[in-house]
Amino acid sequence: MITGLLFLVGFFVFAIVMSATGGRHTLYSLIPVLLGVPLLIAGLIRRNNALGPRDPDR
Repeated sequence: MITGLLFLVGFFVFAIVMSATGGRHTLYSLIPVLLGVPLLIAGLIRRNNALGPRDPDR
């Protein structure tokens, strides 16, 4: 979850800085979003324990 969140936050900081400085965005700047969203979703699912308990003894 933290990794996905860092990817997304980094992307938004990059996008805001590039927009403020007049830089161009390319499709390569979407790669962190494509990596970050699935990682964030997977982390949230694991955190909510929707896939069952991690410890079978519980």
